[in-house]
Amino acid sequence: MKNIIYPMHCAPRCGAKTRSGHPCKSPAIHGKARCRMHGGKSTGRPSTPSSKFRKAHLEDRRKFRAMLKQLKGLTDALKRN
Repeated sequence: MKNIIYPMHCAPRCGAKTRSGHPCKSPAIHGKARCRMHGGKSTGRPSTPSSKFRKAHLEDRRKFRAMLKQLKGLTDALKRN
């Protein structure tokens, strides 16, 4: 199917309702059901966190795993006695 370029007045309208309850009159983003003001331009949350967060998070997980390993060793030792 060909990409159709609509003039603004012929473009499909946004499906959102305004605060007054009336439908939004803005044109919807191409391929979306909403206008730019009602979320048509949004692509969702970022797929990856920043590297600073990622490094800190990984370090915390390493520490947590080490503590769990140590705790498991202690409980195993207590069970043997």
